[in-house]
Amino acid sequence: WTGGASGRERSVDFAGYSFAVLRPRPAPQGRRRPHHLTLDALDMNERVPVIWIIATGSEILQGHYADRNGPWLSEQLKRAGLRTARHMALPDRFEPLCRGLAEARDAADVVIVTGGLGPTEDDLNRQAIAQVWEAPLEESADAIRDIEQRLSHLGRTLLPANRVQASIPRGSTLVHNANGTAPGFFLPPAEGR
Repeated sequence: WTGGASGRERSVDFAGYSFAVLRPRPAPQGRRRPHHLTLDALDMNERVPVIWIIATGSEILQGHYADRNGPWLSEQLKRAGLRTARHMALPDRFEPLCRGLAEARDAADVVIVTGGLGPTEDDLNRQAIAQVWEAPLEESADAIRDIEQRLSHLGRTLLPANRVQASIPRGSTLVHNANGTAPGFFLPPAEGR
Protein backbone atom coordinates (compact mmCIF):
# COMPACT_ATOMS: atom_id res chain seq x y z
CA TRP A 1 0.00 0.00 0.00
CA THR A 2 1.16 3.53 -0.64
CA GLY A 3 -0.30 6.65 0.91
CA GLY A 4 -2.09 9.25 -1.16
CA ALA A 5 -1.72 13.01 -0.97
CA SER A 6 -5.07 13.47 0.75
CA GLY A 7 -4.25 11.15 3.65
CA ARG A 8 -7.55 9.35 2.94
CA GLU A 9 -6.19 7.31 0.09
CA ARG A 10 -4.23 4.08 -0.22
CA SER A 11 -3.15 2.46 -3.46
CA VAL A 12 -2.93 -1.28 -4.00
CA ASP A 13 -1.69 -3.17 -7.07
CA PHE A 14 -3.03 -6.54 -8.14
CA ALA A 15 -3.70 -8.54 -11.30
CA GLY A 16 -1.81 -5.92 -13.31
CA TYR A 17 -4.02 -3.09 -12.07
CA SER A 18 -3.51 -0.35 -9.52
CA PHE A 19 -6.52 0.63 -7.42
CA ALA A 20 -6.87 3.46 -4.96
CA VAL A 21 -8.90 2.59 -1.90
CA LEU A 22 -10.42 5.70 -0.35
CA ARG A 23 -11.59 5.83 3.22
CA PRO A 24 -15.05 7.40 3.46
CA ARG A 25 -15.28 11.03 4.50
CA PRO A 26 -16.50 11.56 8.06
CA ALA A 27 -20.27 11.37 8.38
CA PRO A 28 -22.21 14.61 8.94
CA GLN A 29 -22.87 15.48 12.58
CA GLY A 30 -25.21 12.95 14.18
CA ARG A 31 -25.27 10.54 11.20
CA ARG A 32 -23.52 7.22 10.69
CA ARG A 33 -21.49 6.66 7.55
CA PRO A 34 -22.22 3.34 5.74
CA HIS A 35 -19.51 0.71 6.22
CA HIS A 36 -18.00 0.62 2.75
CA LEU A 37 -14.99 1.71 0.78
CA THR A 38 -14.92 3.68 -2.46
CA LEU A 39 -12.74 2.31 -5.25
CA ASP A 40 -11.24 4.46 -7.98
CA ALA A 41 -9.34 2.66 -10.76
CA LEU A 42 -5.91 3.77 -11.95
CA ASP A 43 -3.50 2.46 -14.62
CA MET A 44 -5.85 0.17 -16.50
CA ASN A 45 -3.15 -1.17 -18.88
CA GLU A 46 -5.55 -1.37 -21.86
CA ARG A 47 -7.37 -4.45 -20.48
CA VAL A 48 -10.62 -4.26 -18.57
CA PRO A 49 -10.58 -6.72 -15.66
CA VAL A 50 -13.30 -9.31 -15.19
CA ILE A 51 -14.91 -8.47 -11.83
CA TRP A 52 -17.31 -10.69 -9.92
CA ILE A 53 -19.17 -9.62 -6.78
CA ILE A 54 -20.32 -12.35 -4.39
CA ALA A 55 -22.88 -11.72 -1.65
CA THR A 56 -22.93 -14.37 1.04
CA GLY A 57 -25.75 -15.16 3.38
CA SER A 58 -28.54 -17.70 3.39
CA GLU A 59 -30.88 -14.87 4.41
CA ILE A 60 -30.31 -13.27 0.98
CA LEU A 61 -31.10 -16.51 -0.88
CA GLN A 62 -34.21 -17.09 1.26
CA GLY A 63 -35.54 -13.62 0.46
CA HIS A 64 -35.29 -12.25 4.01
CA TYR A 65 -32.94 -9.45 2.92
CA ALA A 66 -31.94 -7.92 -0.38
CA ASP A 67 -28.27 -7.65 -1.32
CA ARG A 68 -27.61 -3.90 -1.13
CA ASN A 69 -23.82 -4.20 -1.16
CA GLY A 70 -23.48 -5.73 -4.63
CA PRO A 71 -25.43 -3.03 -6.50
CA TRP A 72 -23.65 -0.29 -4.55
CA LEU A 73 -20.23 -1.81 -5.34
CA SER A 74 -21.16 -2.15 -9.03
CA GLU A 75 -22.12 1.53 -9.12
CA GLN A 76 -18.79 2.53 -7.53
CA LEU A 77 -16.89 0.36 -10.00
CA LYS A 78 -18.88 1.88 -12.88
CA ARG A 79 -17.96 5.38 -11.70
CA ALA A 80 -14.32 4.26 -11.77
CA GLY A 81 -14.71 3.06 -15.36
CA LEU A 82 -14.99 -0.63 -14.49
CA ARG A 83 -17.77 -3.13 -15.16
CA THR A 84 -19.08 -5.90 -13.00
CA ALA A 85 -19.24 -9.09 -15.05
CA ARG A 86 -21.31 -11.13 -12.60
CA HIS A 87 -23.18 -11.01 -9.30
CA MET A 88 -23.54 -14.21 -7.31
CA ALA A 89 -25.25 -15.04 -4.02
CA LEU A 90 -24.02 -17.98 -1.95
CA PRO A 91 -25.42 -19.62 1.20
CA ASP A 92 -23.75 -19.78 4.61
CA ARG A 93 -22.62 -23.36 4.00
CA PHE A 94 -18.98 -24.30 3.58
CA GLU A 95 -19.08 -26.59 0.51
CA PRO A 96 -21.33 -24.34 -1.64
CA LEU A 97 -19.20 -21.35 -0.60
CA CYS A 98 -16.03 -23.14 -1.70
CA ARG A 99 -17.56 -24.21 -5.03
CA GLY A 100 -18.79 -20.68 -5.82
CA LEU A 101 -15.52 -19.07 -4.76
CA ALA A 102 -13.50 -21.54 -6.85
CA GLU A 103 -15.66 -20.75 -9.88
CA ALA A 104 -15.09 -17.04 -9.34
CA ARG A 105 -11.34 -17.50 -8.74
CA ASP A 106 -11.01 -19.37 -12.04
CA ALA A 107 -13.14 -16.97 -14.11
CA ALA A 108 -12.50 -13.49 -12.72
CA ASP A 109 -9.51 -11.19 -12.33
CA VAL A 110 -11.06 -9.54 -9.27
CA VAL A 111 -13.44 -11.19 -6.80
CA ILE A 112 -15.21 -8.97 -4.25
CA VAL A 113 -16.98 -10.86 -1.46
CA THR A 114 -19.43 -9.22 0.95
CA GLY A 115 -20.75 -10.63 4.22
CA GLY A 116 -19.68 -13.67 6.17
CA LEU A 117 -16.87 -12.16 8.29
CA GLY A 118 -18.75 -11.77 11.55
CA PRO A 119 -18.34 -13.67 14.83
CA THR A 120 -21.15 -16.21 14.37
CA GLU A 121 -20.77 -19.89 13.44
CA ASP A 122 -22.31 -19.37 9.99
CA ASP A 123 -19.78 -16.68 9.02
CA LEU A 124 -17.57 -19.00 6.98
CA ASN A 125 -16.11 -16.73 4.29
CA ARG A 126 -12.62 -16.48 5.77
CA GLN A 127 -12.34 -20.28 6.07
CA ALA A 128 -13.68 -20.88 2.55
CA ILE A 129 -11.44 -18.22 1.01
CA ALA A 130 -8.43 -19.66 2.85
CA GLN A 131 -9.16 -23.12 1.46
CA VAL A 132 -9.95 -22.07 -2.12
CA TRP A 133 -6.96 -19.74 -2.40
CA GLU A 134 -4.72 -22.16 -0.44
CA ALA A 135 -3.79 -19.42 2.04
CA PRO A 136 -3.99 -20.66 5.66
CA LEU A 137 -5.61 -18.38 8.20
CA GLU A 138 -3.34 -16.45 10.56
CA GLU A 139 -4.30 -14.21 13.43
CA SER A 140 -3.50 -10.56 12.70
CA ALA A 141 -2.19 -8.56 15.66
CA ASP A 142 -3.41 -5.36 13.94
CA ALA A 143 -6.90 -6.85 13.61
CA ILE A 144 -6.93 -7.88 17.29
CA ARG A 145 -5.93 -4.32 18.26
CA ASP A 146 -8.66 -2.82 16.04
CA ILE A 147 -11.33 -5.19 17.38
CA GLU A 148 -10.31 -4.53 21.00
CA GLN A 149 -10.42 -0.77 20.43
CA ARG A 150 -13.84 -1.00 18.78
CA LEU A 151 -15.24 -3.18 21.57
CA SER A 152 -13.70 -0.95 24.25
CA HIS A 153 -15.41 2.06 22.65
CA LEU A 154 -18.69 0.13 23.00
CA GLY A 155 -17.92 -0.78 26.63
CA ARG A 156 -17.35 -4.47 25.80
CA THR A 157 -14.40 -6.86 26.01
CA LEU A 158 -12.91 -9.23 23.46
CA LEU A 159 -14.63 -12.63 23.46
CA PRO A 160 -13.42 -15.78 21.65
CA ALA A 161 -16.20 -15.30 19.07
CA ASN A 162 -14.79 -11.85 18.24
CA ARG A 163 -11.21 -13.12 18.18
CA VAL A 164 -11.96 -15.36 15.21
CA GLN A 165 -12.62 -12.19 13.20
CA ALA A 166 -8.90 -11.37 13.42
CA SER A 167 -7.97 -14.44 11.36
CA ILE A 168 -7.08 -13.50 7.79
CA PRO A 169 -5.53 -15.56 4.98
CA ARG A 170 -1.73 -15.64 4.86
CA GLY A 171 -0.41 -13.02 2.45
CA SER A 172 -3.47 -10.79 2.68
CA THR A 173 -3.63 -7.15 3.71
CA LEU A 174 -5.98 -6.10 6.49
CA VAL A 175 -8.76 -3.66 5.52
CA HIS A 176 -9.78 -1.73 8.62
CA ASN A 177 -13.48 -1.38 9.45
CA ALA A 178 -14.36 1.86 11.22
CA ASN A 179 -18.02 0.85 11.63
CA GLY A 180 -17.88 -2.68 13.01
CA THR A 181 -15.68 -5.34 14.54
CA ALA A 182 -15.16 -7.49 11.43
CA PRO A 183 -12.18 -6.29 9.39
CA GLY A 184 -11.95 -7.10 5.73
CA PHE A 185 -8.89 -8.25 3.85
CA PHE A 186 -7.34 -7.97 0.41
CA LEU A 187 -5.79 -11.16 -0.93
CA PRO A 188 -3.62 -10.66 -4.03
CA PRO A 189 -3.80 -13.33 -6.73
CA ALA A 190 -1.64 -16.40 -6.32
CA GLU A 191 1.19 -16.98 -8.77
CA GLY A 192 -0.15 -18.22 -12.09
CA ARG A 193 -3.73 -17.11 -11.38
